[in-house]
Amino acid sequence: MSYYKTAMKIQNFILPAIGLLFAGLGALVVWYFAPMFNQAAGQVEQMSPLTAATVAASPAGQEGLIEGRVSESNPVQFRLFVAYVRYEYRGQDNDNDNESKWVEDERVTPALLLDLPGGRVQLANSDYGLDGRLVKWQSEPTLTWNSWSGEGTKSYEGLERGNPVLAIGTVVEGAKGREFNAEWLYGGTRATYLDDQRTSAQITRWVGLVFLVVGGVIFGLGVWVWLR
Repeated sequence: MSYYKTAMKIQNFILPAIGLLFAGLGALVVWYFAPMFNQAAGQVEQMSPLTAATVAASPAGQEGLIEGRVSESNPVQFRLFVAYVRYEYRGQDNDNDNESKWVEDERVTPALLLDLPGGRVQLANSDYGLDGRLVKWQSEPTLTWNSWSGEGTKSYEGLERGNPVLAIGTVVEGAKGREFNAEWLYGGTRATYLDDQRTSAQITRWVGLVFLVVGGVIFGLGVWVWLR
């Protein structure tokens, strides 16, 4: 009899615990992750883009933002890409969601030349991230994975000559003058970056609110079952 009572107590505790878990995740999303997108947008909004002249005149170590286009002088690396990340399709996940499994298997991010207002600026580094509205190309329309040969469909995301680009980083001293060490390159303009970040913040906030509401309902139901 005591075993039955103990089992019932544990069972009655499950629903409130699940509700608290959902509500906690929702609160984390609403008050932590969603503001991160707004903070990123606010950082870029407060910074005035540097021109080629201001980059050349800036002291080494100065942080800044640049906006321009990928120069036509950059050599092509693959197809029309001058910088890209390649992913290989590795079939479906082994769990029950059957999601496609992609693995990054190649990254080509050379130190690009960027056309800014007033001239060109040389990137100093080749370890920047790629993000934003990138050009995409897939090696074949149907996803395939051959486990015997270890080869699958390739997907490319990157930048081509003439693409608009935005970057945050630091002015550094290069071999021929000032260069720019970029943390990341965003495919798009400053305006599209701000729009993307704010849209992501709104979507993330709504997802978090849904988790909060669902968690509250489950918790309330669990308490009701416990007390009845």
